[in-house]
Amino acid sequence: MTHRGSWLAAFGVVLGLAAGAASLHAGTNATELTYLTFSGPVGLPGVTLQAGTYAFELADLNGSANVVVVRNRARTQLYYMGMTQRVERPDRISVHSTVALGEAARGEARPITVWYPPDTASGHQFIYPR
Repeated sequence: MTHRGSWLAAFGVVLGLAAGAASLHAGTNATELTYLTFSGPVGLPGVTLQAGTYAFELADLNGSANVVVVRNRARTQLYYMGMTQRVERPDRISVHSTVALGEAARGEARPITVWYPPDTASGHQFIYPR
């Protein structure tokens, strides 16, 4: 009886760890955290990001999946927080592509028009003033 109880306890621990790992993975995936590295300056509404690595993720403020936050790689400095519009990923854009860039005047940073988290069917279109 003790052997069976030990086996059931061990099985419960394994099951709990598996459920916890799945829960942890789902929780970190919910913000769609993506690290993007740019070799030159790029723009977002109201800000220019210099060459470097940045963390793009959903803010998930009050359940809103349309607020995007951009921070430095260490996620200690905020560069951008703003509303976006969810858009479908066009068939011509690979599931491995992470951003779409717009046109810019000579000497200006090219604007990021859409951020596509990897392996997702949709992206987040940045809203620029007209």
